[in-house]
Amino acid sequence: MKNEVAGLCMFLTLLAISAVAEEGVVLLKNGSFENPMDVENWTCDQPAQWIRWGNWMNRETGWRPTKQGECLIGFHHFRLKGEDNAGFYQDVRDAQKNQQYTFSIWAWIDKDANAEDVRLEIHSYHGGSVITSKVFRLSRFDRDQWVQLSITGSSPDDGLRLMVIANPKKNAAFPKGAIKFDVASLEKTVDSAAALPKPNPVGMRSINRTK
Repeated sequence: MKNEVAGLCMFLTLLAISAVAEEGVVLLKNGSFENPMDVENWTCDQPAQWIRWGNWMNRETGWRPTKQGECLIGFHHFRLKGEDNAGFYQDVRDAQKNQQYTFSIWAWIDKDANAEDVRLEIHSYHGGSVITSKVFRLSRFDRDQWVQLSITGSSPDDGLRLMVIANPKKNAAFPKGAIKFDVASLEKTVDSAAALPKPNPVGMRSINRTK
C-alpha cells in the first residue's frame, strides 16, 4: 500500500512541476485581436496571426463593449447580401500530439441579430481534416452579453488549426445585427480519472474485516 501512495504522490508532484514549467506559455497568439496585421495601421481590419475569409468579418477598434482590451472581431451580419459563411482561423504549431485541448472564445450576440449559428472547429495542422466540430444556435443564445463558447479535442499529430465560423440566416430578406468575438484561448485539458495511475494488484494486500 505504501508503494501505491508513494507512486501517487510522485505522479502529482511531477504533474505540478509540469504545470509550473508550462505556466505563461501561450499557444494561441493575439487572442484578443489587439495586434493588427499592418503594424503601422492601428485600424487595420485584419488581425495579426489570424486568417479570415468571407465578407464582413473584420477586426474592429471602435466597437463596444469589448470583453478585454480595445479590439475585437466583428461579424457585420446586417451588411450581408448573400448566404455564404465567414470566419477566421489560426494554426497552432506547438500543440502536442495526442494532447487534449480546449479552444474557447467569447461571443456577444446583438439583441436583433438573426444569423443562423456559430460553429467552432478543431482541425489537424494546416487544415488537413476536421477533428471535432460544435454548433451553437443563435436561437439559444442570451443576447447583449458575453457568452463563452468552447470545444475540446486532441490531434493524432503535432499542431492544430482552430476555426470560428459564422453562418448567416438562410433566406433572410433583411439580415440584422452583428456578432462580436473576443478573447480566444487554447488550454491543455486533463482527464483526471484517466491520468491517475492504476493500483498494482500484485502489491496490494487484502483487508479482512471481522465482526
